[in-house]
Amino acid sequence: KENAPIIRLAGVTARWPGEASPILNDLSLEIHPASRLLVVGRTGAGKSSLLSLLLGFLEVEGGRVEMAGCRLAYVPQDPVILPGSIRDNFPDAAAANDLELGRVLAQVGLSPSLLDHPD
Repeated sequence: KENAPIIRLAGVTARWPGEASPILNDLSLEIHPASRLLVVGRTGAGKSSLLSLLLGFLEVEGGRVEMAGCRLAYVPQDPVILPGSIRDNFPDAAAANDLELGRVLAQVGLSPSLLDHPD
């Protein structure tokens, strides 16, 4: 299934704890490999809630969420940098050697020389 969706939402309803009304109501969508999805809307429309749902921070009240073989990551506009090393800020970096981590840092526009500064 080369073009099968890697993310599928079918009739999803979700609400934030303590809220009377759902923020997502009967939402269905499919995201296919190598596709791009632009989510736009006014303030309070549910853009961040959709992302929270996909990242597992918001529980599904109704419907189904299927995610096949994908990992999601989110970097906010104002990222939080933890005190410590570069590795401390990237939980998956512990398994990478310096060369691999340096390559990733270069790919995202951060200098591999950051590895020379453990603090």
